[in-house]
Amino acid sequence: NNVVLEMTYSIWRQVQSKYKLNCIEKYSDDKIIVNIDIPRQEAIHLCLLYSPQIRLVSPKELTNQFIEYLESTISVYLRQIIK
Repeated sequence: NNVVLEMTYSIWRQVQSKYKLNCIEKYSDDKIIVNIDIPRQEAIHLCLLYSPQIRLVSPKELTNQFIEYLESTISVYLRQIIK
């Protein structure tokens, strides 16, 4: 369940003790990109909970799945129709 997430340090401080860190892939003054061991559904939940201060980077299939979910959700509100 390796997932790569980009987030602000504020979010990282809140979640770092909950998940096993595999590696820090990159960091800057205001953001960090981490590879953590997290169930995929939890990763999606974190992205919804902490958006826009977090972003799912990989795995690609999970990122695509999340994008499809977001597009579907946006469609409901734009069209005002529940599927």
